[in-house]
Amino acid sequence: MSTAMILISGLAWTITYLALIYRGFRDRTFGMPLVALALNLAWEFVFTFVHPPDETHILIVNGVWLLFDLIYCAAIHHQLRRDGHNPYRRIQARADTAPTSRPRSAGSAGSGVFFSG
Repeated sequence: MSTAMILISGLAWTITYLALIYRGFRDRTFGMPLVALALNLAWEFVFTFVHPPDETHILIVNGVWLLFDLIYCAAIHHQLRRDGHNPYRRIQARADTAPTSRPRSAGSAGSGVFFSG
């Protein structure tokens, strides 16, 4: 892969991380699933420190991504301390009070089993 493509990819992902952090603070929710964040942290730690690449520019890009992952972890920690354990509380509150056209209970015909919606 050419150096230019690696640097463009690194810049694009860095912008994505910044957008995730901004959007997470704005919406008071997580922008990235925590499993994906954990896998990113593991991947970038391994390929920055355990098996560093031979090319310096790739090492720098991996290091920057690792730094942004750590910043994102700190942002999530801040959100959890500020908003509590449920990042979707505001969204759920809005959904519970929103008018809906669906029935409040549904079941299969003839079974007599109903589920509250």
